[in-house]
Amino acid sequence: MLRTSSNNGQVAGDQIFLSCRRDKFLHLRGACTGCTPFGHEQDDRGARIRAAIGLVQPFDPAAGADRCGASYYESCRQIIRDMEEAEARAKHGSAEASGTLRIGLHPVFGFCVYSRIGEFLSAHPGINAELSHTNSPASLLEQGLDVILRVGPLQDSSFVARELGSLDLQVYASPPYLRAHGHPQHPRDLVRHHAIIPGRLDEESFASWTFSNGRKQEVVRVPARLVLHEGVGLGVCAVGGVGIVRMYDLAGHPFTKDGSLEVILRHWSSGRDPVFAVIPNRRNVPAKVRAFIEFAASLLAR
Repeated sequence: MLRTSSNNGQVAGDQIFLSCRRDKFLHLRGACTGCTPFGHEQDDRGARIRAAIGLVQPFDPAAGADRCGASYYESCRQIIRDMEEAEARAKHGSAEASGTLRIGLHPVFGFCVYSRIGEFLSAHPGINAELSHTNSPASLLEQGLDVILRVGPLQDSSFVARELGSLDLQVYASPPYLRAHGHPQHPRDLVRHHAIIPGRLDEESFASWTFSNGRKQEVVRVPARLVLHEGVGLGVCAVGGVGIVRMYDLAGHPFTKDGSLEVILRHWSSGRDPVFAVIPNRRNVPAKVRAFIEFAASLLAR
């Protein structure tokens, strides 16, 4: 009869346990990062969530993958981030900014970030970046993003946000358009002009413009000639003479600098909105995310 000591039995049991956990970890990692343990790409996020949930708890189809899996999915991604940080610390003595960084941007940051992202990547050679347009914090879970640069108040307290600054809304038009249609002198004059507005699905209607001048306040519903559903290209369309546009000063600055657009109704304020860097939670924020937030803060400071 073969006898095994209790210590040897414990070691063998631990090895089996660790082996099983390693297999599950590989599948979890694949579910959260988009690749199987063998390197094949997976495109269906719902399938990834269901696979991840099935490794640890029974999956209830009636509950729906999104509702019962979103929180667990983010927890799995946090596990992966924690392990990658631990590996980096073990190798280098500190966590280096590395890996794929998935960034969500309000469209106002398009030109600003696109024109400067090379500086960020050069400063952090271990980072690869993916950029998408969104202003919804829910995209952190829905799209698996690491960080979002959001404009506007943040209502959902389940996310963590750092305020980076603020942006002013201003009204712009091209010189040729103003020569052809006249210079608005009062917000009410806008009802006789053509407007270019965004129409993003994650935002309220942009056809109502609010102005203030001291104690005076005007709310104007502008006649929209052109709606851009992604909110991208407002300034370019205004340069083309389509109409008048209201956008943040950060987006308008390149156009006023070269003279292709000019600010109108200067004595009226169109409002100011805060800018936030939003992340899923504050526990062990990855070095790559911390590095990008500092980079974004520097863009707004200039």
